[in-house]
Amino acid sequence: MAINLDSAAINIALIREQARKDLCDALDSRRGKKALVLDPKLSGPLSLIAEISLLKEHGVENLYYLENEPIETDCRTIIYLV
Repeated sequence: MAINLDSAAINIALIREQARKDLCDALDSRRGKKALVLDPKLSGPLSLIAEISLLKEHGVENLYYLENEPIETDCRTIIYLV
């Protein structure tokens, strides 16, 4: 069952929108195609603020999880979220 937080003491929607804006601003601060590397633990929280389509709109070409192996990408810009 989903919990409705519309009348919560803290405005969750406002926090989500600000986090989405901050993420988009960070992605837009770098031109061109980007590879996004994230800690696997951030996958769930990231999905609460941004869909894959939004990331692609802001230049993310590839999404990788942080691992102990080299990243193979054609993207000149690699952004890490850890």
